[in-house]
Amino acid sequence: MKQLSALLFAFTLFVVNTDHVQAQGCTNGAGPNLVGPGPAWATPIYPWSPGAAPFGSYAATNAPNGPGANMTLCSPANYKKNCESCPASWSVTLTGTQYKIPMYMCFGNQYTITTCGSPTASSAITVSTATSVILEFDANSCGTHATVNFTPQTSGSYFININAAFALCPVGIPGTVVQITCGQAACPSAGDDPCPTTPPLPCNQFFTPCPAIPGAVAFTGLGPTCTTLPGSTAGASGTSGISVSPVCGGYPAGGDVWFSANASPTGTLALDVDHINATDLAMTLYTSTTGCVTGGFTEVPGACNGDLIPGVDRSPFISMSGLTPNALYYIRVWPSNNITNGGTFTLCAYYPVPPINDSPCTPTTLIATNPGCVPVSFNTQDATNSVIPNPGCSTANNDVWFRLTVPSTGTLNINTLAGSLTNMAMAVYSPCVLPGSAPGCSTGSCASLILLQCQNGGVGMPTFTPSVYFAGQVLYVRMWSETTGFGTFQICAYMSQPPPNDEPCGAIALASPVPYGCLMRGITTGLATPTGGSIPVVAVGCGGPADTDVWYTAVVPPNGQLRLDMDDAQMTDAAAAIYTTSINNNCASVFTQVGCWAAGSTNSGMPAGTVTGLTPGNTVFIRVWHQSTGVPGNAFLCVSRTDTPPFVPPSACYFTLSMFDSGGDGWNGGYVRITVAGVPTNYTIVSANGTVSFPVANGAAFQVDYFPLGGFQNQISYSLQSNLGLLIYSSPPGGPTPGFNASGSADCNAPPPNPADCLSAFRICSSSSVLAGAPANSGAVADLNSGNDGCLAGESVGLWYSFTAAAAGNLAFTISPGGYADYDFAVWGPYAGIPSCPNGPLGTPLRCSWAAGGGPTGLNMTSGDLSEGAGGDRFVQFLNAPLGAQYILYVDNWSRNAINFTMTFTGPVGCTVLPVQMLDFDGRPIDKHVELDWATGSEVNSSHFIVERSVDGINFEAIGRVSAAGTSLDRTDYKFIDRAPKDGMNYYRLEQVDIDGSSYISRTVNVHFQTTTTLFVFPNPATETLNASLGKAIEGTVRWRILDMSGRQVGEGSLTNSEGTTRFTVPVGKLESGSYALEVLEGKGVPIGNVRFVKQ
Repeated sequence: MKQLSALLFAFTLFVVNTDHVQAQGCTNGAGPNLVGPGPAWATPIYPWSPGAAPFGSYAATNAPNGPGANMTLCSPANYKKNCESCPASWSVTLTGTQYKIPMYMCFGNQYTITTCGSPTASSAITVSTATSVILEFDANSCGTHATVNFTPQTSGSYFININAAFALCPVGIPGTVVQITCGQAACPSAGDDPCPTTPPLPCNQFFTPCPAIPGAVAFTGLGPTCTTLPGSTAGASGTSGISVSPVCGGYPAGGDVWFSANASPTGTLALDVDHINATDLAMTLYTSTTGCVTGGFTEVPGACNGDLIPGVDRSPFISMSGLTPNALYYIRVWPSNNITNGGTFTLCAYYPVPPINDSPCTPTTLIATNPGCVPVSFNTQDATNSVIPNPGCSTANNDVWFRLTVPSTGTLNINTLAGSLTNMAMAVYSPCVLPGSAPGCSTGSCASLILLQCQNGGVGMPTFTPSVYFAGQVLYVRMWSETTGFGTFQICAYMSQPPPNDEPCGAIALASPVPYGCLMRGITTGLATPTGGSIPVVAVGCGGPADTDVWYTAVVPPNGQLRLDMDDAQMTDAAAAIYTTSINNNCASVFTQVGCWAAGSTNSGMPAGTVTGLTPGNTVFIRVWHQSTGVPGNAFLCVSRTDTPPFVPPSACYFTLSMFDSGGDGWNGGYVRITVAGVPTNYTIVSANGTVSFPVANGAAFQVDYFPLGGFQNQISYSLQSNLGLLIYSSPPGGPTPGFNASGSADCNAPPPNPADCLSAFRICSSSSVLAGAPANSGAVADLNSGNDGCLAGESVGLWYSFTAAAAGNLAFTISPGGYADYDFAVWGPYAGIPSCPNGPLGTPLRCSWAAGGGPTGLNMTSGDLSEGAGGDRFVQFLNAPLGAQYILYVDNWSRNAINFTMTFTGPVGCTVLPVQMLDFDGRPIDKHVELDWATGSEVNSSHFIVERSVDGINFEAIGRVSAAGTSLDRTDYKFIDRAPKDGMNYYRLEQVDIDGSSYISRTVNVHFQTTTTLFVFPNPATETLNASLGKAIEGTVRWRILDMSGRQVGEGSLTNSEGTTRFTVPVGKLESGSYALEVLEGKGVPIGNVRFVKQ
């Protein structure tokens, strides 16, 4: 989704609290900090002069002055002169300590303020009122500078503040160029008000009035599944006539949009917001006692929701019961706390169906397993309140129920695990009049239960271990969330006995045959004991003592190799080993360790590894245990093959199914069914992800169906792809479609060169041609990755092009969709030779646009930004191309709606073959040096290469020379060692010089080099604080962030020390218990190091 990053959101809050609500020790900066009128303005804007109260006066030749803070639409009338100066554009260069521009802005106008293209260091822009309430903020829309688009809801005096990005105190940035343009604001769209309205006239009489707009966007035909409507807060005005702000979500006096829906015949209604490029929305529900008259709206008690899970999931969710059956309700959605948190979103409405175990009289039966916890996933979505009184330890809202019978041992453990819910409570009840007074007590009414135990879990998940009851006693277990959100969790009940696979002779057989791919299964080491006999307690070469180990078996695949992988849950520090036996599959024979791992998994830092040289068809034993620094419990394990399914092209090929769950707790029993040649197979996952490959015959009929179970379907996604690169199906945003998804006949014929792969890029040979394209698939190679995708994170459906500058000068192009489609693009280069990119381009893009919305996009001669996110205007700056420079261009369709495009160039491009064809250029740190390698595919009259280095990517210096091959039609490899690299990021490029003296510049290679910086943390495990120590002092700003094991950011901070930072403290007291990663970065975002720690 096109969303602003969580990092920008966090810094927005930082600026709110420090930059404009003045921090202690910061001066307000009246007088010299204001930007006054005068010849410094390129086109006079005539802002108020400093020194006069409250904003001073205009020069005599301009609009007359008036009260400084007149927050009305268009009066007094003389202010209209200021409003009618638009459309216009002005610019000024800040001097001295200036950082504030006071300006009268008008309703009906839109103002764009930008520092893009400034020669100064990073800057941030805010727009605020005289009371320092931030209305807009931006710090990085064009590299290190900013652009803000501001549409006043009321006319009046505002401050434009230009500060160093994320500075604690506002300071002037001499030399910063500020450009201000204004024009007519966009007209509100449907849903801007709950009732049909005619927008007020703009204050500028020369602007076209906005037409009447319909009222709330209506949902129709609702049922038990989602009906989804698109929405956007962009351009939305405030709602008049509702004097009381919503009770949650920090209403910012504007930007709200309205929908309407009827309650179900039983008085229920559920609403779910999914952000697209909005970052933090809130939502509530209203009734109207006077029909569609704004003054008659009343907020429904208990409906307002700002975050599904506070601090974790900022998507609001409402599920209501007890509404008036079939009555009309109005839904209000707005940016929470700050207009900048708004943007595009989707709203899903449906009639909620409570889970089957919503009542104690319809509980889900739990089976007490022997001995360890076998967790089962459940969901509280759409649960209602029970009639059973609150248990006392917490308020039991939206609860679900379970029923179990105490086993013959009389001892029972009840455990819960976090899913998307991480803070829950639990109560245990008995139906007996005198609970536990006699063996076999199992009678009584489900509506008159007696409380036995209650635990609110603190800030985590509750557990009862162990609890003694009578054998055969019936118990009821009540679970609910301590927060307002719905979500998933896991629960299990088990006896206090070792698990059946506590010893090798009880080993549990894993999937047979071993699959082509990793499909995790839940395991537990709970209550396990050390293995007896001749097997050493301490495995050779990895992990702590195996004093709580469990055993599994697997049959070796035909290639003699086996891959093992794990993911964490309760257990975060597992180790694993694989053994062969002197007598095949004999648990009493001699065990020989053939592999052991304590880390290596890409999922969570858990163990993973591969064993080779095994005997095909033999059985190996797999040992899993927790190390001494962690706790035993649940985790996930898989074994897989290292080869691909057997196929003989073109008579056969294979498909790969990739399944994901962003919540990390699996599909809760939902599954995808793939039917090939009439044979159906169901696939699901119980953890964050899973993959599996299977062979198919050429021409075989296949069908793909999805069967959901439970809520939070927007966390689920999957894709099906052939080994030839054909994307067969990829689930849409918001979750897979229930039922039929795709069908067809397997095509195993090798495809022709595909311009969806960089290696087969179209070569553009003339700027006079009009190019046409229609991206349809992602190709056979994943060309884009986190190292080269720039602003295009997550994009994959597009076309690749390459072109040459036929003359030195400016190059631009325009990409024009044939209908509504959101096209994005990126440009890499310049290269000294025709670029070859078998695995995608190297390095970050030279130009990049990921702007939201349909319409033309490309490079033009007026834009100043080099890269833009979802909030950009779809155009970035032209290329100033040297003669013969080579470039790579990627054009993708974010909408994926098969709308084609045309592309035209401005400036000469061609297909000229340069004297040197550059194939590769790469660099890497090795010990105390940096090694550079490059290769050419052919050379004509090539003299030498000059190696250049830069510390800022702009100013380069020559550090060496390497003789070239002269003339060659074969591949030639080159190497250069930089024996004195700089600490931090080093930028390298090559100047290829011909015999005649002409030269060409290669693309730039970035190499991060660090001499002695090492990151240590203590204590580990941590409780309230974590101390971090760096091996060397880092000057300037040091940033840190905490990631959970799903990769989600759960904490961040920064500190600045001009003398260098070596130690700092990270607060972790509010984190849930579990495994985390601390990542430390320099101020520019260059990683310094990361380390794993455990929060107890």
